Amino acid sequence: LVKLVNDSQINRYLRLELAPEMEAVIAPSRRALQLQGGEPFYIKQTGEDAGTEVAGDELKGKSRYLVELGQITPYKYQGIIHINPDLNKLGVVGPVMAIAEPGEPTVISYTFQPFKNCDLTKLDWHVRIYLLD
Repeated sequence: LVKLVNDSQINRYLRLELAPEMEAVIAPSRRALQLQGGEPFYIKQTGEDAGTEVAGDELKGKSRYLVELGQITPYKYQGIIHINPDLNKLGVVGPVMAIAEPGEPTVISYTFQPFKNCDLTKLDWHVRIYLLD
């Protein structure tokens, strides 16, 4: 894994385009980036209004959503996108991991079906991105 020491390294290793107010910070282990804060894009996948975007506070149980955090393009190293395991306490999540190949733009997303009365505002971070050297 690539060790990340400071924020200037982020732009050297990859290009990130994130949802509004979402930020990428170096994880405490310095072996990953955490995507946190902001408001991901929630796109409803079930029901007659499938394909429409909803706000995070409008998520309803029994409906499935595509949660998009942005896009990553690694320059040199393969990127492993790993979903926060705490999301499993709030709903059904998949896939838990994705791979971003060097030079290929990859959407950072996962599907989510919330449990009743789930509160995503208590979630510290959504995904971690590891770079394999």
